[in-house]
Amino acid sequence: MNNGRLQAKERRTNKKRDGFSPFQKFVMFLSITLILATITVSAMYLVKRNGGIDLPIIEKLKGSNKEKEPEPVPVEEEEWDGFSLKKTDDAGQKYVDDTLFIGDSNFRRMYIYKLLPLKSVIGMTGKGIQDALYSKEVYLSGYKDPVSVATAVQKIEPRRVLLCFGTNNLTGDVDSFISVYRDTVDAIRKAYEYTDVIVMSIPALASDVSTEYGWLTMEAVDTFNAALKEMCVDMDVPFLNVTDGCLKDPETGYAREGIMYSDGIHLEEPGLRDVLDYYRTHAYITDDRRSSNGSGIYVVDEPAKAELIDCDKVQAAVITKLVSDGYTMASTSEDKKGIESKYTYTIDASAEKDSQDKWTSSIYNYIKSYCLKTSKLAITWYDISSGAHVFEITEYQKCAEGKHTVKDWKIEKEATCSAEGQKKGTCEVCGEEVTEKIPKDPNNHTYAWKTLVDATCTYTGEEEGICSGCGAKTTREIPAKGHDPIVTQEGVDAGCETSGWTREVKCSVCGEILEERDEIPELGHDYEATIEVEPTETEYGAHRYTCSRCGDSFLEYDIPPVEPSEPSSEPEE
Repeated sequence: MNNGRLQAKERRTNKKRDGFSPFQKFVMFLSITLILATITVSAMYLVKRNGGIDLPIIEKLKGSNKEKEPEPVPVEEEEWDGFSLKKTDDAGQKYVDDTLFIGDSNFRRMYIYKLLPLKSVIGMTGKGIQDALYSKEVYLSGYKDPVSVATAVQKIEPRRVLLCFGTNNLTGDVDSFISVYRDTVDAIRKAYEYTDVIVMSIPALASDVSTEYGWLTMEAVDTFNAALKEMCVDMDVPFLNVTDGCLKDPETGYAREGIMYSDGIHLEEPGLRDVLDYYRTHAYITDDRRSSNGSGIYVVDEPAKAELIDCDKVQAAVITKLVSDGYTMASTSEDKKGIESKYTYTIDASAEKDSQDKWTSSIYNYIKSYCLKTSKLAITWYDISSGAHVFEITEYQKCAEGKHTVKDWKIEKEATCSAEGQKKGTCEVCGEEVTEKIPKDPNNHTYAWKTLVDATCTYTGEEEGICSGCGAKTTREIPAKGHDPIVTQEGVDAGCETSGWTREVKCSVCGEILEERDEIPELGHDYEATIEVEPTETEYGAHRYTCSRCGDSFLEYDIPPVEPSEPSSEPEE
């Protein structure tokens, strides 16, 4: 009995736990069957219509009642097209160090802001692409004469070159600009074929370009840059588009705020840093095709000065040593003048060993090793038109203290009434640099001027000067200003019945009449007569009198009647 109640209780408990009656379970079974049938039919329909589906149809239908976020479409960066440099990993400082930056004042400012060393920058302030091709303005270490950009690349042997010219060409013709740019790239490639040439876009301009540079426009920058890009495609030269990549504000179309100098055309330090960062992260790295890591020659600010070396004399062993090492001397000469001796060595350009500049370094080192400390040597070198390298040594004996001979002094500081000056020069005998003081000049005062009497249009003024060094006083005349500006009241022409006036000229400052007004008398009429009424035998005729100046006219009957004609004497038939 008890077991039966317990089982019944258990059955009731289970039934209550399910919560569904047999009828409800039947309805649920029927519903699921209908849903599965619907899914199957829908799937067959979609497969037939679309020719297949890429995901299980059931998964799609399961999610059909949910609002799903649209999946982002991955944007793949374009592959490098052969000329426009794309984003890369940061190439690092070594990539920058292996580059010779050649451009206008924006590259010069890289050095000024200490972002790049001088030896890596050819910054041609105020210059255009034509100067890069034709001018010789680049000074190199060890060379007394400036060279062209292409020659500088040949001498320095950089791994890569970054060119940036165009801001100073924007008022010219685009086609001419591109033509010279092509020639410049070709000249660099021809001078040193192992360097990679990269062309950088012309930097963006600010929206508020100074009126001093009002002829520069962002429209011109965009036009020239488009032409540069086409040139790079044609010449197979990499193009670094810093203008659109990091300098331009896409909303305004001008340079971003905070990167430009006040004139609106020069990049400030933040903008220059952006350019360098963009250059490092849009790298163009190829195999280093050079035979060495560069020549050791670098860019300097001014011509190389002759270096003085203590030496007794140039020994014949130097020449013997050079020849034994394979250097071919085209010629040698010695020119003695008093206690000065000049030795000139011309190295044959056909010698096969090393480069011209390395020969020069070798000669330099050989001579230093043979020198004694009883005289001075001044050493310079340069190229001649045949391609040969000339190495020139001038030997000077030392002068006694205070016994130097200097002709060309350079005044470094002028002497005044209260302070000594200073001058520098090079001794023509021993070659040493000499500094001497210039005695005070009692007549060289430094005056601060103040006006005592103001000058007027016609009278001179006076001002007093007090020397800031010794307090001496003097006065000087202030020239009269002259009548300026003047005002002219134009005259009025006289008429036939009205008088006129000449013009009047006077000073607008002091009011003085410089040209007085005079009355012009009336001219009177200038009548010309024409016959308006012909006279008859019984009536007067009339003239019309008209003034040739004003057109006034009147009619006057002043033509007498004509004589009557006599009757004919011939008989009538």
